[in-house]
Amino acid sequence: MANTVKMEDGSVYEFVGDPKKSVSQGGALLGKGGQGAVYKVKNVKTGQVVALKTYLMHMSDEFIANLRSNIVKGAPHPSFLWPLGLTEPLGPNGDRRGYIMEMYGKEYSSYVKIMKRKANFPSKEMQISALIDLVDAFEALHAKGLSYQDLNDGGIVFDCQHGKVLICDNDNVAPDKINIKIDDEGHCIQGKFKFMAPEVAINMILPDRYSDRFSMAVLMFMLLTMAHPLDGAKRLQEATMTPSVQRRLYGTEPVFIFDPNNTSNRPDPQKDANATLGWSRLPDFIQNLFIRALTSGLPAVGKTKDQLETERQSRPSEREWRVALHKWMDTLASCPGCKLWMNVNLSGFDIQPTTCPYCGKKFTLNLPVLVVKKRDRVVRTIVLDDGKEIPKCSVIGEASNDTAIMVKKSAKAANVYGLQNMLTLQWRCTQQGSKPRLVNANEIVAALNGVFIEFDYDFSGEIHQKK
Repeated sequence: MANTVKMEDGSVYEFVGDPKKSVSQGGALLGKGGQGAVYKVKNVKTGQVVALKTYLMHMSDEFIANLRSNIVKGAPHPSFLWPLGLTEPLGPNGDRRGYIMEMYGKEYSSYVKIMKRKANFPSKEMQISALIDLVDAFEALHAKGLSYQDLNDGGIVFDCQHGKVLICDNDNVAPDKINIKIDDEGHCIQGKFKFMAPEVAINMILPDRYSDRFSMAVLMFMLLTMAHPLDGAKRLQEATMTPSVQRRLYGTEPVFIFDPNNTSNRPDPQKDANATLGWSRLPDFIQNLFIRALTSGLPAVGKTKDQLETERQSRPSEREWRVALHKWMDTLASCPGCKLWMNVNLSGFDIQPTTCPYCGKKFTLNLPVLVVKKRDRVVRTIVLDDGKEIPKCSVIGEASNDTAIMVKKSAKAANVYGLQNMLTLQWRCTQQGSKPRLVNANEIVAALNGVFIEFDYDFSGEIHQKK
């Protein structure tokens, strides 16, 4: 293998180390799969370090043309580790290609690593934040008329500490309902059983945003419950997972393990304890979205393609997921017993008596609630608890999950909390009986009953707390 690679734009990259050795051994090889290998390379002129994926086989002209088109269009969202440039023909016969993309740091952990519990989110808040990031990315992708088409557990990495996600392997992204041919023999982009939408797995319907939404729901369900949504009693009845068994369980006869109308595939209470326990800890409004996502448009005996096409369109949209996930984030509070973050129920602005789903402790929290309005319309109702981070998209007109407010508990007074301004913008704050004052970056406002804050021209908030 040559030490340098030339790109279509004329730039040249060189391998950072021996391409035959892994990065852990001082080489350049980052990883290798059935389709290609990924290397650490740098631009010989600028010194920029990126990742290079080279294909181990000849890719069709159609595939390369689609990849080039995506490069020109650019990433639809920052969470996509998007192709940046195509190589000139590679290999001894000049019949192979590759592309470069940005690298991610050691702060990111693979989805598989998290599922094996070798990495974890420090809080429920950070886990939900990462899921919101994922949903936002796919909404942006689908808004461009594109679909991922091969979403599985191998293509996503998480910065658990900051609730961020990166989506990798984007060379398979294509317009809805167009299945790009990989090689000259007519093989198309294929997904992975257990993650593909069943109607796609059995070649009944081509991949699109609706099949992406099924795959996304599978990944989110697994992350929240540590169990697969189609692996229940039917899976346990199988001695071996042959291709025909996989086709039946995940293609022709799939059944969601918590389908309210079909109990034939319930998880085993002992062998699948994660599934039952994880499901019981989800808020009902999150459970309802999973039920829709994982039961709508599933193949069944006698069901026609036209029926599937109609039914699958009722799978929750990215906007529905984002609204529900933000609601979950807004109603998180720390259990006074086990200290884990859980969902609490509100009646208006009042927190209702709660039973912790983790330790079983029953209690009623006395926490302030921030009611956020956009002009005169209530858009968020946020329970305030120590350490909670409120994103920009909740309190100002900016579509960002970066922190706008940090909630801090008073060290001197019980049940008193403060809101720290993490923005560069000034707030205008009014407390009952006092004149309005400006709150600068990093300053703290006491979250007392009746305090009114203008975050910007459109967004305001008022504190409610029972005395």
